Amino acid sequence: MLDYRGLLIGWAIGIATGTWMAILLKLAGSIFVIHLLGMAIPGYAAVWSLIVNLVVSVVVSLLVRMTGMQRAEDRTRPEDYLDAVES
Repeated sequence: MLDYRGLLIGWAIGIATGTWMAILLKLAGSIFVIHLLGMAIPGYAAVWSLIVNLVVSVVVSLLVRMTGMQRAEDRTRPEDYLDAVES
């Protein structure tokens, strides 16, 4: 399961990456080309930022587990998912 710190950092880095790509494109398009290993890979900027978000979330969550940092307790209960009408 992903740690809340990983999710938060991944979200922030993903947003920053997407914004950076949009600025580089001068808000004139949505296809961002990534140059990797001598290849030019075009892709939708939002998908690239989603990939960055997911990778950062997983890596930070793994680092949190490996370093033994205290994990947050999940305090949700089944009743929390009921609508006001149902309870």
